[in-house]
Amino acid sequence: NASTVWISSGIYDFTDDVSKEFYKYGWGFRVSCDFWQISALRLSATTGASFSNVPYHGDDHEMFIIPLIFSWKYLLGSEQSKFYPFIGSGAGMYAKMDHNEYFQNKRYSFTYGYHFTTGLNYKISNRLTSKFEMRYNILISPGIEEINSSGFDILLGIGFSF
Repeated sequence: NASTVWISSGIYDFTDDVSKEFYKYGWGFRVSCDFWQISALRLSATTGASFSNVPYHGDDHEMFIIPLIFSWKYLLGSEQSKFYPFIGSGAGMYAKMDHNEYFQNKRYSFTYGYHFTTGLNYKISNRLTSKFEMRYNILISPGIEEINSSGFDILLGIGFSF
């Protein structure tokens, strides 16, 4: 079974109205590895970070989200064609850091969640593939006062098969 290592970058768009109003959106990158494949089914592990920086009363308010995600992905169509879409889902753990310089405090929390993903791969060569991916992350808030950080990852990436 061949493996593929992916490097992706894009934005994290919060879906909760309070989060969207406060954090707007975040920049993100992801590194993942399709470590097992059988036919059109792929299993992968992903990590990376998303970062949002918003001014608040003259100081910065920063949010970091660091995921550790396990996913399955099913390729629709044939890898022999140039374009082939995919769908998938998965679950993971997320470390979050909320830092507000105005209040001089940092909040750390761990949460879990699941996601649904879809996208389109474009085969550049036998070993090189690019992709566009949209992943909807549903994160379970660890506390009642915690801001809901669920959102969309909208990513462009490149993968190398070996």
